[in-house]
This record gives sequence, C-alpha cells and structure tokens, in this order.
Amino acid sequence: MRPLVIIQDVPPMLGLRVALAGGRVIVESAPPGCHDLGFLAPAFNQIRELVVFDPGILNANAICSMRHLSQLNVREQSPLTVAPPVSVSSLREVAMMWCPSASSLVGLPRLTHLSIDAATNEAMAMVTAKLSSLVLGHPRFEGPVALPRATHKVAIDGLAKLDVGALRFACLPHALQLHDIGTVTGLETLPTGLRSLTLHRVGSLGATRLQDIPVDNIDIQEGPGLLNHIRHWNNTDPEDLQERLNMDQQLWSKLAQA
Repeated sequence: MRPLVIIQDVPPMLGLRVALAGGRVIVESAPPGCHDLGFLAPAFNQIRELVVFDPGILNANAICSMRHLSQLNVREQSPLTVAPPVSVSSLREVAMMWCPSASSLVGLPRLTHLSIDAATNEAMAMVTAKLSSLVLGHPRFEGPVALPRATHKVAIDGLAKLDVGALRFACLPHALQLHDIGTVTGLETLPTGLRSLTLHRVGSLGATRLQDIPVDNIDIQEGPGLLNHIRHWNNTDPEDLQERLNMDQQLWSKLAQA
C-alpha cells in the first residue's frame, strides 16, 4: 500500500486519501501559507505513520491530536533551538535527526523503537519505555551514561571516540552495533551474555585485544584499521578466530595476504 505523499498541495478529501493509503503520510513540503501540521486536521484520526521532511512545521498539539499515530519519522535536522514535545501514548516508533528535549521523551509508554541524533545523558534518563531497539547517532554523552532498556539492539554511530566502559545498560541487549567510530575502548568490560558485536568502519580498539572481548560472535565490516588486532588473534589462536569472528570477504583476503 503506497503512502500519501504531500508536496505543497493539500489533496482534496484528505481524510479519505489518508485512509486509502493505510494511514501512511509523507509530508515533503507544507502547502503555501501553512506553518504547522494543522492542515492535516481532517485526517488526524486516520494517520498511523507520519514522515516529515520539514521539521519547521512540526506542532506539538497537532502530533498529540493524532490519536492513532504509531510511527513518527522526522527526516531533516530541526532548525528549532527547542524541539517540540512528541509525547503521545500510541507512539511505538520515533526517529529524529536531532535530540528532542528530554521532557519530550516522557509519556511514551508503548515506545519500542527509538532513533535520535545528538542524544544527551538527560534525554536517555527520560526514556522509561521498554525498547526493542535503540539507535543513537553522534551522541553527546558526558561521562558515564545510563542507557534505557533495549532488549534487542543498541546501535551507536558517528563518533571520534567511544568508551564502552562508560555505558550503563539497564538490560543487556542481544546485539551491540558500533558504526563509524574512530577509536572504541573498553570493549573488554562488556557484561557477559551479549550475543553479537558489530564493528562497522571502526578505526581502532585502543589497547583492547579482540580475543579479550567477552562476546561469542564478533562481526567486522569494512574495518581495515582492525587488521593488526585480527592478525594478533590469528597468530595466537587461529581456531578461536575462525569460530568467533565474522568478516567481509575483502578483510579475509587482506588477512590471507599478510
């Protein structure tokens, strides 16, 4: 079922159009003269999934009036210094390219998937729902940070350096995924029981040895900076390396040539 895409013009019989689109609405640009989401009012009760490319038109009252909204995705960074609240009890999935104010993350009891950029310690403390997936881009953590409950996956990307030892997991997820990070330290301090660790375009593990990471399944993708770590493990225990490490074919080839 194709979503209803709004580009400047408000379609006639909006509520019916949204219903026929299965409640999925993509707002690429607001109609002329519309400065918020109020133009969607005739379809508020039909909207279940909302994707907004222009965060300047976000309106807290409009969002909270969408009684059946379960997915909110804001695709561009907000030009606003204070993000509007998104608290609505029906929301299950929220994705934003900035971190909403910490108070905005209160009152989302059904939230299962959260993806935000520039997350702060305070914002993480405000998430009380039991998540399945937590995705954090370019977080701005200071010192130790208590992460909300996330049972399936925690993903972090876009940092020059990350100290995993400073992460306090409310519950241990099945998978930890680290992407585009220059240096990752503290992996040897991970609690036992993590099922898989993904290192995607990670430059270095500092002084940590791969074989000292307490994870049975380590997946390395596009990580030539980790070749020295892999070679050391290969020289000490090649059987353990083969059993616990997954790599893309390019890295296996480079290791074989070394």
